[in-house]
Amino acid sequence: LRGALTIAALATRTALQRFDQRSPGWEIAEAARRTVATGPPAALEPMVATLRAIARQARNELARIDALERACIAADDRERFVHAFATAGLELRAAKAVCEPSGRAFANFLTFF
Repeated sequence: LRGALTIAALATRTALQRFDQRSPGWEIAEAARRTVATGPPAALEPMVATLRAIARQARNELARIDALERACIAADDRERFVHAFATAGLELRAAKAVCEPSGRAFANFLTFF
């Protein structure tokens, strides 16, 4: 268990560096770390079952993120998007960046007439 705890702690630290504590990337790693940290050797089977459940959840999160990425790629196909509106008789008249408080743009607000 000591080796597993070392690996789990490293994964949690790495996740915290890459994400924040509200991210599934950190939450999943932290759940695994806590499971290993609190699991006594006599309770190995329940601990492994919990880790398997966490792994299933991680795979579900990855699938959800992949689906969101595909949706973003489709939504970011500006040419296709503008063409669809043009087909409905609407023309793109303006595009304005939507920014985070830091100033980083994360979307565009499109105006059609």
